[in-house]
Amino acid sequence: MRRWGRLVVMMVRPPAAVVLVAFAAVGLTAAGHGDDLLLLAGASVAVLAYFVNATSLNDLSDLEVDRVNLRGARGRPLVSGAADRRVLLALAGVAIVVALGVAAALDPRALAVVAGGAVFNVAYSVRPLRLSARGALAPLLLPVGFVAVPYLTALFATGAAATSRDWWLLAALWVGFTGRIVLKDFRDVVGDGLYGKRTFLVRHGAWATCAFSAACWAVSVVGLVCVLGPGASTPCLLLFLGAALRSLWALAHEADFISQQVEIGAVAVAGRGIVAVVLADLALDGTTWGLGARVAVLAAVTVVLAGSYRWTMSRRGTTSVYAPY
Repeated sequence: MRRWGRLVVMMVRPPAAVVLVAFAAVGLTAAGHGDDLLLLAGASVAVLAYFVNATSLNDLSDLEVDRVNLRGARGRPLVSGAADRRVLLALAGVAIVVALGVAAALDPRALAVVAGGAVFNVAYSVRPLRLSARGALAPLLLPVGFVAVPYLTALFATGAAATSRDWWLLAALWVGFTGRIVLKDFRDVVGDGLYGKRTFLVRHGAWATCAFSAACWAVSVVGLVCVLGPGASTPCLLLFLGAALRSLWALAHEADFISQQVEIGAVAVAGRGIVAVVLADLALDGTTWGLGARVAVLAAVTVVLAGSYRWTMSRRGTTSVYAPY
């Protein structure tokens, strides 16, 4: 049992799990149920089980590439020898059954979202489609699993109907995450090139990849400001956008592999800051707090995440190259 528990933790990728739960919380809060912790817990279980299915299928599909890109990585059980293909395939099956069962208990529309996500997992990782190997298409589609599934599962779990504002918010978050996930290719470039995976980075180089990411971040933040409305959250969002753009500029000029991972990690922290500000802004909409209190809360969130950004930048030369995305 302990072995299975460790395996589940590996496959849920704890840093990625935080991101998934954060997007679920945004969906819940957008529907006016941000304080319903029981509903958040249920949606999170469904989403995390869904994600274990996704990572298990992806690890099974990318084993040869991972042996090059992630050799020695303890978070990849097939590479490290912590599990074999049979065990990981069984885990993928159990995980999607759990995800579908919990989603069905939440709402029929949540079940439809998770079921659609399960189909996407197969299309993304398994031949003959294997969308993960189809160049620039992969980062454009990955937000299906990381953003749309958790956001919509939680939103529909409330029983609410999705409004046009909800869809525009999802679109803005989707574009921002695309700008984040395209940077994963910097970690994997050696194995991707060796096994013929024509990723955006392999095809177009570092400058074009960073420029594409920067454009995604800019469009995302502009979209979020439009959805939330200009207000106390706007300068916070612009601050994190500036931090992301600063790290992308440095990344475009950086040749050292470890330093590249530091800059990519800093961009990820800036992304978490943006999501945290959005979540705080949506939560404050449901209160009667005045402008001063709103500014204080958003400033506190910004200071904490900005401090995390600074700490990440200070790790140059010490960061792990195997940190999951």
